[in-house]
Amino acid sequence: MVAPQEGYILSAGVRAGDLVEQGDLMAALDARELDLQRQKWQSEREKLTKEYHQALAERDRTALSVLRARIDQAEAELRLAEEQLRRTRLLAPIDGLVVSGDLSHSLGAPVKTGDLLFQVAPLDNYRVALRVEEKKIGDITAGLRGRLVLAALPDTPLEITVEEITPVAVAGDDANYFRVDAALDTPLPALRPGMQGVAKLDRGERSLLWIWTHDLIDRLRLWAWSLGL
Repeated sequence: MVAPQEGYILSAGVRAGDLVEQGDLMAALDARELDLQRQKWQSEREKLTKEYHQALAERDRTALSVLRARIDQAEAELRLAEEQLRRTRLLAPIDGLVVSGDLSHSLGAPVKTGDLLFQVAPLDNYRVALRVEEKKIGDITAGLRGRLVLAALPDTPLEITVEEITPVAVAGDDANYFRVDAALDTPLPALRPGMQGVAKLDRGERSLLWIWTHDLIDRLRLWAWSLGL
């Protein structure tokens, strides 16, 4: 959730760790200036409407044309002020958990359009982000199944299914890694965004000899190729 417009923080009802439902008020921007603008354009529209009716009674076509344009402008400004007033109430876009954002210490502080205020994660639609070493990514394909064990829930293995492989490597401390996105087959109520653990994917059966030696053989092949052997 980002700031929809410039303003000042008036109130903040939630912070990271709180559960929200769609439509809950999460924070509000100061609306006093916008409310004055709305009242101003309401009064202006009413005044112009009276003048329009007077010109209509007098059959002053020139005045009618000018007043009609001014009334349209006043109504457009009024709609804009009302829309900006509506956007001062920051409502939860979905049911979920607030994973970042705490404006309780920023009351009265200014915000700019697009400033990040909160992040809300749904509790029923998790995505698992696997970090796979570059040398193992060749064996990973969409549809592979596996199991995930989280540090917070070590006694509850979760079934996962690979959905997508991001074709961009990210440098780690000791190797390059690829991000592999997987879906949870059956999410648990105890899950929370940001949990970490270890996942194992089923790549099929291999002999013990292959398991023990394939890393060494791959390194030797790469070394031999680099030397032109």
